[in-house]
Amino acid sequence: MCGYLTARPVYKPQKHSAYIYLRSKVYKILILAYLIGQDPSSTMQTFQMEKQFSTMEECKKELLIKDPNRGTYDVMWEFIEDTGFKYDWLAAGCKNTVTGEEFVVEPSYPKGKPKELQGLEITPGFPA
Repeated sequence: MCGYLTARPVYKPQKHSAYIYLRSKVYKILILAYLIGQDPSSTMQTFQMEKQFSTMEECKKELLIKDPNRGTYDVMWEFIEDTGFKYDWLAAGCKNTVTGEEFVVEPSYPKGKPKELQGLEITPGFPA
């Protein structure tokens, strides 16, 4: 299990070197998700993966790993499993906590969008 946060972590470094280490890990994976079978506009929230990255490329590499058998992104599959299959994702991406730079992926729906998502437009982008 990777673990996800719904609130921003508060860092209180004890030493200068700890501050430098934390500042060097400025890329994080965020997942916008909603409760399956419920109104996405009232149940969606952003989850943050605990692991953080030093570069956008490292973050994207982790985010875009796909399971060859399922054809799904590993990070999102793990998130859905960790939430007991209660949540589904609307968008996921990497975000730089300092500059706001982001990379976003959205799910494809080969069998069509779930009925609760029909007519709903998701604008890519995550809160700072």
